[in-house]
Amino acid sequence: MAKENLEKPWKKKEEIDDLYLRTDIHEMFSSTVPTYDLLNHVFSLNIDRMWRRKLVKRAALPSDGHLVDLCTGTADVAIVFAKKRPDITVTGVDFSLQMLARGKQKVDDAGVAGRVELQEADALHLPYENDTFDAATVAFGLRNLPDWPGGIREMARVVEPGEKVLILEFSPAPPTLFGKLYLWYMRHIMEPLGAKVSGYWKTYGYLYSSITHFLRADELASHMRDAGIAEVEVERLTSGIAYIHSGVKHAT
Repeated sequence: MAKENLEKPWKKKEEIDDLYLRTDIHEMFSSTVPTYDLLNHVFSLNIDRMWRRKLVKRAALPSDGHLVDLCTGTADVAIVFAKKRPDITVTGVDFSLQMLARGKQKVDDAGVAGRVELQEADALHLPYENDTFDAATVAFGLRNLPDWPGGIREMARVVEPGEKVLILEFSPAPPTLFGKLYLWYMRHIMEPLGAKVSGYWKTYGYLYSSITHFLRADELASHMRDAGIAEVEVERLTSGIAYIHSGVKHAT
């Protein structure tokens, strides 16, 4: 790891505000694989696991269904689906081979290798035909794409008409006491500690920056409708710091 990654003065607010625009996303995720899962679970107090289980329940996949999980990272969502729904298969896609390699280890350890396939792919240009899957999900990955509406359209494209598109994502903190405490926690606990543990200073500064600049829940729902997704439902999670958006692709 380059020495400057450890020494960057992440406490300077002006260095953080637009970090989501200045970060090489591929480099960041590929460089933090060894500590990625541990820090995610620790910093979220394992609440992220509960959110993923809620995502599985909302998917309502048919028996023998085939799910595609975009920005699958180290395959957390793919594994949860495969464990909770032994009657389905999952294809997880990500642009980082390093993340996928770690995901493959986790898939093997979980005993679901026969039902989870991981592939390198660009979430904005998926290598699949139209109407291929019975559902599409993305968890904490949409805001990392350079084209948020394009990512939603691509999810809708590869899902069969009448089937679900689901997005689990952080939202800008609500203007409440809890929201202010959450921002303080990200800014003063997660950023410096995450930087020191991961050895890559941008990771948790980027997290703060990308969340504060992301779409509000109503804006994300509007983009889903614009992409041809109907019956959009929004589930508020943990006082509004995250949401699950789900909807059904228009029948053609």
